[in-house]
Amino acid sequence: MASSTFKQQSPSSPSSDSCTICPKMQSSESQSNITTSSKVLLLTYIWIDDRNKRRLRSRTQTVDFVSISGPEQLPLVRIEGGESGESGEFYLYPVKLYRDPIRRDPHRLVLCETVTDIDHLQPTQGNSRRSCLQTMKAAAAEAPWFGIEQEYFMMDATSGRVIGWPEKSGIEPNPIAAYSFAVGPDRIVGRTLPNLHYAACLYAGIKIDGLNAEGVLGQWEYQVPKQKKRRNSFLESPPTLTPFLISLP
Repeated sequence: MASSTFKQQSPSSPSSDSCTICPKMQSSESQSNITTSSKVLLLTYIWIDDRNKRRLRSRTQTVDFVSISGPEQLPLVRIEGGESGESGEFYLYPVKLYRDPIRRDPHRLVLCETVTDIDHLQPTQGNSRRSCLQTMKAAAAEAPWFGIEQEYFMMDATSGRVIGWPEKSGIEPNPIAAYSFAVGPDRIVGRTLPNLHYAACLYAGIKIDGLNAEGVLGQWEYQVPKQKKRRNSFLESPPTLTPFLISLP
């Protein structure tokens, strides 16, 4: 079980006629229409850096074709590590494609490994996905199952407090209130973001098994279902793509 913190400007809910795919969609929809062309495809390459607390990074690449069937069709992208605080030059090696819930079809999110060269695709020092893949292949006969839970808090970017908590530091929510699996405005806050994140993951093709409020006011949790006999499923989406989608500004 992991716990993360994400910030938003305020816990206010969008209007009833706003888009239900992803946060900020209502304000970025016009921008998506401007950048979309029938002659190009926008690919958002996503990777985990080797340093800097293993943060997610992304870069959008424009390609001239309009349809793709797999990551093997995509170009590797060269990155100067010094620009992002990472170690040396490396390349983004596409390993999995997802529908893009921000720009919508036909554009794609591209999960990448980091490699040191184009010819031999040697993993960078911080590319733990490659060693995990080797372990998964070696254990394929065991048919391992994986289930992932991700907990997170939503923080107000102005006050630095968990949303729904009193603004004055030192004053905390009712410690005996039943916040887990709660409903109602007196016991939950910020439901809009978890719901939109849920929808964005499903649109992208990432299986989310469930969603619920957690034990602290302003805390939520989503679950990725158990995967049986799919050795690559653990390596593909949940640990990387779901945090990426919920962290979008």
